[in-house]
Amino acid sequence: MGALILEDLEDLETGSKHMVWMGEVPMEVAAKLNLLHPHVYMNRRGLRHIFAEHPDVIPYEILKVPLDLRDGLWLQEIRNPNVFIVSREDPEQRKRYMVVLKSYEKGSEMWVSSYYRVHEKQTTAHMRRCKILRNAI
Repeated sequence: MGALILEDLEDLETGSKHMVWMGEVPMEVAAKLNLLHPHVYMNRRGLRHIFAEHPDVIPYEILKVPLDLRDGLWLQEIRNPNVFIVSREDPEQRKRYMVVLKSYEKGSEMWVSSYYRVHEKQTTAHMRRCKILRNAI
C-alpha cells in the first residue's frame, strides 16, 4: 500500500474505488487493542461526511491523515470503545486536526468516519472522557 494521493480521494468520491487505505494504527496502540489488522481505511461515506459537515477541510488536508495516525495523540472513547480519536497539531500550519475512527468488530481494521479542525481545548475535553492509548509524538 503506497502513499495517499489526491487521486485516491477523487476515485473514492467518483465511486471508482470503494475504499482507500489511509495508514496504519501505530504498533504500540495496535498491541494494546489486540488488533489483528492495524490498517485504517476510508470509504465514500466517510469522505462525503467530511465534505458535508466540515466544508472548511480541503482534500489536501485529508492527505495528512497518515501523519496524524502515525504521530498523533490516540484516545479511545470509554462509553463507546469501538470509537477512537486521534489528534495532532500540524507544526507547519499550526492547525490541530482530529480524526475519528471506528472499528466495527473487535480486532478488525479501523475506518475514518470524520476529520476536522479543532482547538486545543476540544482535545483536552476529549481527554477527560476517553482512555489515552498513546500520547502524541
